[in-house]
Amino acid sequence: MLRAIGVAEGLGEPPPDRIVVRWDKAWDLYAPEHPGDLPAGVEPGALPLATWFWEAMGHVAGRLSVDGPEQVWCWCPLMTPAGRNLVIRLASFWSTEIQAVGAGGALVGPNLWQPPLAHVLVDQVMGPADPPAWHPRGSGERQHFLMPWLGVGRAFFRVEVLGSGGASARLHSHSAVDEYYLVLEGRGTLRMEDQAVPVGPGNLVAKPTGPDVTSQILADQGEEVRLLDMEIWPSADRGSKDLVTYSDHQEILLRGGGWSALFPVGALLSPADLGPHYQSGYQRHADGTWSPAEVPGATARPAVPVRASADDRSAARRPQPPGSGLVETRFGAMAVRRHQAGAGLPIVFLHGLGSAGRVFDRQRPWFTDRELLAPDLLGFGGSDRPTDGDYSPAGQAAAVVDMLNALDVVRCDLVGHSMGGTVALALQALFPSRVARLVVAEPNLVSGGGLISRRALDLSEQEYVRLGLHTVFAEMRPGPAARPMEVHYWDTLADADPRAMHRASLQLVHLDLDGEALVRGAVGFLAGAESHDGSLAVARAAGVPVAIIDGAGHDMFSDNPDGTGRALKDWLGASGPGE
Repeated sequence: MLRAIGVAEGLGEPPPDRIVVRWDKAWDLYAPEHPGDLPAGVEPGALPLATWFWEAMGHVAGRLSVDGPEQVWCWCPLMTPAGRNLVIRLASFWSTEIQAVGAGGALVGPNLWQPPLAHVLVDQVMGPADPPAWHPRGSGERQHFLMPWLGVGRAFFRVEVLGSGGASARLHSHSAVDEYYLVLEGRGTLRMEDQAVPVGPGNLVAKPTGPDVTSQILADQGEEVRLLDMEIWPSADRGSKDLVTYSDHQEILLRGGGWSALFPVGALLSPADLGPHYQSGYQRHADGTWSPAEVPGATARPAVPVRASADDRSAARRPQPPGSGLVETRFGAMAVRRHQAGAGLPIVFLHGLGSAGRVFDRQRPWFTDRELLAPDLLGFGGSDRPTDGDYSPAGQAAAVVDMLNALDVVRCDLVGHSMGGTVALALQALFPSRVARLVVAEPNLVSGGGLISRRALDLSEQEYVRLGLHTVFAEMRPGPAARPMEVHYWDTLADADPRAMHRASLQLVHLDLDGEALVRGAVGFLAGAESHDGSLAVARAAGVPVAIIDGAGHDMFSDNPDGTGRALKDWLGASGPGE
């Protein structure tokens, strides 16, 4: 555990020699309408912030490592009591010493640590001033469902009470879930396959995984048994398919994004139906019967064929372009182009809206001593295109960090163009320890978007999916005299997932962030001499070094790849052609 975590509130920019987690940037990107406050609604507000924080702490401090740094600062804007409570409760997972940071940089005041969860051995609800990090469910007074804020799908805890003579039985077949029972009170018997073992308070039982493997705990010693049922997704792999059969209740539970490759989403129970079904249908009697037998309020759903429509390509694995390889992330597989290898830090290139990683191929001669990584962002090129994907700059940044983790890239130089520049800025703000130097090329820094994103929003998402590219961008279809870059962009635009394209465009047109503050961390800004992008003025106001690329418009990596490479070389210190 960390020795201490400091919470700095409203103190301007942090000093460069501190290990800092930027809550101020996170609120800017995830909840700009609630700066320093706990967003209304857990799903759209608190959980994305919590997921980001858990990732960020893992990168700067190690995964609850005993040899992590001595001190980490949470750098925050001015916060409301609810926002401060969120930061302190999450920080309390990582250290038992939480203190405020004073104006001089010293830790001041009393220890702010709070229990991040209600104690599982005590049946009590926190007061109204202390929003609980768990959600009570079930009809029994002593049965609570506990969800620590580790992020969506990261961990699940449930206190289960077995009356004398009762049992809890499971049939497991997992791909990415660790499951355990912790016996809290009472004594009973564990049956695992043909083995029978006595269990009592403090015994931790690892549930087996694999097809047709069962475990059962029996309250057969004449007393009640109380269990902490724990399920942990170490990587929250959205490609996983997790199946659990509750043998004693004749139930089957499917979890994990991988099931979407087998069943269209419409064939499964809708979120609106899930609540009534869960609340009512799972109330059981001691003899195993259900009450009520039918679930009130569940909506009858028409039969849906188990086949995705022609327009729904989100679950399909895309053909890989030459030179690309798939890298699995929690959010979907990313096609990544890898070139060369060298002793220096890798350079990661992030493409713009409707483009793909191959737009950077002509940068290779300028970086012969470096490894170049050019992923297709999720929803584009050869990468997966999840129907429920987060195509915001922050969501794409999280997927890129997952890609870096999978490739064992701890730190890199980062180059982002257009939408990819905004993703790069989000990545540096949320995961600053991963980025050594950042160069952006006409990123989206102000709301309103660009020509492509605004035009994509001429139709609703449903209309764009149905009519798509050939209706919205018909005049852009390249003719016989088209330049190679125009043909390239048309090809990548035509291959982009329509849902990802529309949702990413919506994010860019309605961008709500402090672009000047974000871009201030870049070491360089590229602009086309023939472009009229409004982000250039923002970069100059922030004092970022600017290079104007002659003979280039917004698509400078295609219009003048050598001029662009020469400017990048000056900032990233790589050797180029003829040197």
